[in-house]
Amino acid sequence: MATKRRKKSECSKIKAATLKYQVFFIVLMLLIPIINSAQTIVKTSNASISEEQAANEIRRYIFLRTGTAPSVVTADTYVAFPSGDIILIAENNSAIITELKPDYGNVDAPSSNNRMGYLIKSISKDSRNVLVICGTDSITTLRAAYRFAELIGCHFNLGGDVIPDNRLAYPIDISEFDEKGLPWFEMRGILPFHNFLAGPDFWSTEDYKSVITQLAKMGMNFFGLHLYVEKGDPKSLDGPEPHLWIGHKNDVNTDGTIKEQGAYESHWASTYRTTENSWSGTPIKTTDFSNGANKLFAYDEMASDAMGFAHPITQSEKAEVINNVGFLLQKSFTHARQIGVKTAIGHEVPLGFEPGYRKHLITKDWIRGVPEEVQYRMRWHGINTPEDTKVTNEIFNKTLLEGIFTRIARTHPLDYYWLWTYETWSYNGHQLSKKQIQNVASNYKYCYEVLKETNAPFKLATFGWKVGSAGENGDALAFHDDLPLEVPFGGLWDNAGSMWAVLPTGRPGWSSCWYEEDWGLLQPQLRVMSIF
Repeated sequence: MATKRRKKSECSKIKAATLKYQVFFIVLMLLIPIINSAQTIVKTSNASISEEQAANEIRRYIFLRTGTAPSVVTADTYVAFPSGDIILIAENNSAIITELKPDYGNVDAPSSNNRMGYLIKSISKDSRNVLVICGTDSITTLRAAYRFAELIGCHFNLGGDVIPDNRLAYPIDISEFDEKGLPWFEMRGILPFHNFLAGPDFWSTEDYKSVITQLAKMGMNFFGLHLYVEKGDPKSLDGPEPHLWIGHKNDVNTDGTIKEQGAYESHWASTYRTTENSWSGTPIKTTDFSNGANKLFAYDEMASDAMGFAHPITQSEKAEVINNVGFLLQKSFTHARQIGVKTAIGHEVPLGFEPGYRKHLITKDWIRGVPEEVQYRMRWHGINTPEDTKVTNEIFNKTLLEGIFTRIARTHPLDYYWLWTYETWSYNGHQLSKKQIQNVASNYKYCYEVLKETNAPFKLATFGWKVGSAGENGDALAFHDDLPLEVPFGGLWDNAGSMWAVLPTGRPGWSSCWYEEDWGLLQPQLRVMSIF
């Protein structure tokens, strides 16, 4: 009897386990998107990574709007298309697009002056609908996919996607699309500023990648970062910030990491920095948050994952911060390149010796933008700290640039290295001497020369709060003769300041203006959500 009861008990366990797995299988099946062949997405057999992503993204957003995911298949000719309605994803010069062009008037995806456009066009052929989604190139084809998502009701902003609750019927109607788009500007993007208690200082790698992804969805293609150096002026303590390492090339390992001997203390904004280092807000511990928010955080302090939750003290800790940020940029900027978003980082000029002038912000000669630890390390490498603008300064500047470029090339992708004139350099009552202007011109020339000598895998640009030396007694084109025409001139000022002077010369002009007020970053500024 005992044996029978044991067998019965074991049989019950088997039935229960079987039922459990049946329920699990049913639930799993319910979680799998419904795949329907009434509408098919077609890509070509030689589709680029961007075109592959475009096809997958269209499938995903159709599913989010309808609850049904169309299948994705490969076909290179019209006769190879499956039955039913077709959504075709391919760049403008592909063979399949060329084959279908006569059916919609041989219209190309538009392009003009390096501005790449897209075409979203419905055609009726053999009693079915074919929707052509194509861009001038593969990256713009991905942009066209996101534009299609917008046309079926999705919305994109820097914070994420907005999908309407009310679903569309599947299959969606693809018979009435007819849109051809071309951006107004070749470069379109954002300039998230560091040194604030809100913004990129606190971002993790995932945050950087998320923002860059949303830029691509919104039709933008540029992501640039300014750098605050050790001291904006002799009395301030803004940086140095860790997304640009400054030093000698022999302190860079082959994998782009920095040797401990070449490290120095660097910071993004965090809650453990002093009030003097925290612009636009007062840092507080998470344990001081109100209304229960103090229970949401594992640590008293807040900072980017790359920074950690305490001041770096040892050389090992200082190197770890710089290297962690390098890893962050490697992952983020690699992702940016894959989806067609160009990136830029750089430093403020002059780097090294800066002459003083009694009518200027800088009244006495000093060394700008080079931490004292780096100056010491450069002397250890046999490079003297300059005391004037002569040859010693050129050697000092170029050696630092060679180290900077070496580290970038070994660490992460980059499209532009930009040189910034610093805030109020040429305005706000600060008059420049000819020597100060010439010193910046020399810095520009040194940088261009080193960039070419090292075969750096990025281009040069210039930027600043004002263009050139525009301001009290300066000129937007002060450095026009110092750099080749290919180097863009840009400025961070409202009303596209000085572009009226730059653009007629044939030189690229970049203009950025404040969309979010820096004095109020801790309060809602809802207009930022409407960026497009």
